[in-house]
Amino acid sequence: MRTRCRSALSCGIMAGLASGAMIGVPVGDSTRPNPPLPADRFVASQPDLAPVLLGPDDLPAGYRLVAHAVGSGSAVVDVAETGPVDVDRCRRLFERPWSAAAVEQPPRDQVVAHHLATGSGAALRQSLTLLAPDSATTVAGRIGALAHRCVVLAVSVPASLDDGSPVAVRFHRQERFVGGGTGWSVLLSIASAGAADGVPPQAGFLSVTGQGGVLTTVRHLGPIGAVTPGDAVRMASRAAAKVDPDASLLRPAAR
Repeated sequence: MRTRCRSALSCGIMAGLASGAMIGVPVGDSTRPNPPLPADRFVASQPDLAPVLLGPDDLPAGYRLVAHAVGSGSAVVDVAETGPVDVDRCRRLFERPWSAAAVEQPPRDQVVAHHLATGSGAALRQSLTLLAPDSATTVAGRIGALAHRCVVLAVSVPASLDDGSPVAVRFHRQERFVGGGTGWSVLLSIASAGAADGVPPQAGFLSVTGQGGVLTTVRHLGPIGAVTPGDAVRMASRAAAKVDPDASLLRPAAR
């Protein structure tokens, strides 16, 4: 099976390995130990986050980055594997999906970016959360199990948008996929929960992808027809592909 390389540099390295030689590196030299992997690698500690965030070439035309925040993550919300699900857990899934699963340790680092579309008012929010090594796939699966239960719940969930606007959220069909990692998406619809002139009806999706120790989420909402179900896999795959868990972008924390 062929393996796709992520960049021209990685393609060159792979070609060198295939031919059995690399410039300046003796083949089969067991006297040169491999450098140890860093114990802690961080996303948000990068001086320039552009390489790991969705950019103009990844987003639909007219979208622009309006804000991003970095930090040490947020409190982790315990999600029971079985038993009834309530609207409060579904609310947290909509508002802060990166916190809606139980993990052995809290997120190590995180960046959340907000993108807006000129004209339509559609909004896309991306998050990258660094968890324990090789735990993100399991966490994504546990959050996905919660999403499925929110779909089955089939009720409107009171929640808030990032600007505090109250909305009523419905969880619709869920789909699983593999794109840059293992993940899933769930279709959403929202309506204003406040005054009649509040938030207009919107639709979109929430996607969560886990790869290595990086959990990637994308929540994309807009006026009816502005965001299509087919956008979910495309945007989630592009967001996950921006971060290589083995790349130097996830560098050791400053000592």
